[in-house]
Amino acid sequence: EHVEFTIHMDPGEEYIYDRLMREKRCGNVERLDENTCRFTADVYDTLEMLPWIRTWICRIESIQLSNERVEQQFKADLETMYQMYENGGGDDA
Repeated sequence: EHVEFTIHMDPGEEYIYDRLMREKRCGNVERLDENTCRFTADVYDTLEMLPWIRTWICRIESIQLSNERVEQQFKADLETMYQMYENGGGDDA
């Protein structure tokens, strides 16, 4: 399965690129410009990568997963999260 996502970094956030290089494992990182890079990998199970991919949520500009079911689940999870925060954080305890 193929995984690809583009990450944005603000000026002075070189540590983001450094983290991506350190954690990429079997993937490849390509610097597109000063503030943007692309991660790509071919893996056996995209679903196993979702927890790590979620750590980049606020920085992901685009994402493509060859496993459409996993990509739909990722986007549905994001939508649920946005709805929860938009409505004040969910359950009031």
